[in-house]
Amino acid sequence: MATVTSPHSSISVKSPEPDYNDSKAGTGDVKNHVAVDVVLRVLLFATSLVGVILMVTSKQTKLIPVAPGMAIPMAAEYSQSPAFIYYVAALSVACLYSIITGVLSAIKMLKPKGSSTGLLFHFLMLDALLLGIMASAMGAAGSVAYIGYKGNSHTRWNEVCNMYNSFCGRVAGSLTLSLLPSVALLLLIWLSGFVLSKKIGAQFEGLTFVIKTTPRRDKKILTLCERTPFSLLDPLTIMARVINGTTTPPQAAVDMERVKWSAQEPEQVSKGADGVKNYLAVDAALRAVVFAAGAAAVAVMLTSKQSKMIHISPTMAIPLDANWNQSPAYIYYVAAYSTACLYSIITGVSSVLTLKKRGDISTKMQFHLAILDSMLLSIVSTAVGAALAVAYIGLRGNPHSFWKEICNAYGSFCHHLSASITMAIIATSALLLLASKGADVVKNHFVVDAALRAVVFAAGVATVIVMVTSKQSKMIPISPTMSIPWDANWNQSPAFIYFVAACSVACLYSIITGFFLAFTLKKTGEISMKLQFCLAMLDSLLLSIVSSAVGAELGVAYIGLKGNSHSFWKEICNAYGSFCHHLSAATTMAIISTIALLLLVWLSYYTLLKKIARR
Repeated sequence: MATVTSPHSSISVKSPEPDYNDSKAGTGDVKNHVAVDVVLRVLLFATSLVGVILMVTSKQTKLIPVAPGMAIPMAAEYSQSPAFIYYVAALSVACLYSIITGVLSAIKMLKPKGSSTGLLFHFLMLDALLLGIMASAMGAAGSVAYIGYKGNSHTRWNEVCNMYNSFCGRVAGSLTLSLLPSVALLLLIWLSGFVLSKKIGAQFEGLTFVIKTTPRRDKKILTLCERTPFSLLDPLTIMARVINGTTTPPQAAVDMERVKWSAQEPEQVSKGADGVKNYLAVDAALRAVVFAAGAAAVAVMLTSKQSKMIHISPTMAIPLDANWNQSPAYIYYVAAYSTACLYSIITGVSSVLTLKKRGDISTKMQFHLAILDSMLLSIVSTAVGAALAVAYIGLRGNPHSFWKEICNAYGSFCHHLSASITMAIIATSALLLLASKGADVVKNHFVVDAALRAVVFAAGVATVIVMVTSKQSKMIPISPTMSIPWDANWNQSPAFIYFVAACSVACLYSIITGFFLAFTLKKTGEISMKLQFCLAMLDSLLLSIVSSAVGAELGVAYIGLKGNSHSFWKEICNAYGSFCHHLSAATTMAIISTIALLLLVWLSYYTLLKKIARR
């Protein structure tokens, strides 16, 4: 039935009734999805369990010479490193989680309708959260393992794998296996989103939509209804086309003989406009937070260089620099949050343009933004982890590895690191909010999304800047009468380099998705569910990357702060205080960006759930 009015017209379009006799195929698809879910959770359990076993049984004892004619037994085991302890704890949680969720999925598989949308949504939220934890743990353990394998000449941390080959081999095997649980969790997130999207697409049948139109579009609309009843439109798109403010579903049918003209004015449907604008405003605000915090983190990190006279002998001192680019973890940290800043700019501008021009966003674009948000969240999370790992080593050292702290000497450098990490955590938190954005898709989803992307960008930029500027130089005594200048820099550690790179990617991602969101909204006035699903997948991927970078950075930073006596790694933060403070600040901001990415993932899938509920 369609009714058209002039000068304002309305057409009531009713889609054909669904064929309930053909429900077996849909049930089979549901069971197939649940079966894949169960298989992935079994894979998660098996790989996590093997990883824990390898790490826990990696102890090795060797005789270490301490004098020309004397050697003492020294053991290498996972419990000597906080990063390895966190890694084992994360894998243990993953094992327990996979058992519980696997049993629930198996029970649902026995039911005709399979998993409910509510269960899928809760699984998705927990999977995304555990993915961030697993990625950060893997990054932290990997950063410490890399130092044990290669050492670090800048901080005089010697490699230990040349002595403890069995221990390092088991650790390497455990870390390699830990990639599989992360991949399984990422696939579980994508699978849940795909199933939700299919559920939404199935809700079109049997529904009646109303098109608000004007006389100049009456002929075009009726022609479409007569020829291909919107069959060319994407069946996964909820708001397939916006025609003067409303939509029409695919497979809609109109009885052309029953079209009647009426003098009645169409019912006003502008009730949700304010809600959409509020949502876009929140989204833009969050993206602004991501940008501001990320930019501050990057700026502080880039300006964290410090030079000091280090005594190398009772009568001699040399200038040594502490700089963020001396650690690969800090380089990655700066790069990740630079990317987050760029990303938040792009997505923030997109949200603002959408709010100004259309006041709406398509489901497809919303999906793509969610994917990019979660991917950036993972990148900045791992970058924060990597930076924190290195910063902690600089602050505390590691007596087991004879790694000396440097923050006692490079106080300014370490303060810069602390400020950068703090701002990075803020940016990560905004990204997490963007990823989860638990708000109604029509009223406030776009606002929260834009705001979270802004947080990701701002915190990412701040993190990268703080990390890049964290260099510090000091005079280090090498003999009773001689000291030489020694630098502490973020590019001296692969973990810090990875951290900077992840944060930079996060910034870039936030900008790209923001602008893409704005472009899509400007062109179509909506976001399709397919695009939203793609964004959610990218968001999840970025979440895992950032989380691992954060973990790697934190693992190395802890060694710099505490050292490790078992590996004869000395802490360096007692000497490079300014450098280590920069690392701390950058790590804090990176964590904020990671949280924001996780929230973006949650928000995208929550909106899918709300779409299903409304149908």
